[in-house]
Amino acid sequence: MRAHILDADQVNELLIMGGVGAGVGVWFFADRHGLLRGLVDAGKTEIEAVASKISGP
Repeated sequence: MRAHILDADQVNELLIMGGVGAGVGVWFFADRHGLLRGLVDAGKTEIEAVASKISGP
């Protein structure tokens, strides 16, 4: 008879921890993506303001 390395409770714990880890990873990626989008938008606004000053009315 072959001995199991993990019992059912340990497998369930690993599945829960994996799900939580995946959720945190998705949240982190979404948060970083939103932050980068905000920085790019702010940079575009600043560049457009400088360009309008250079080109004049």
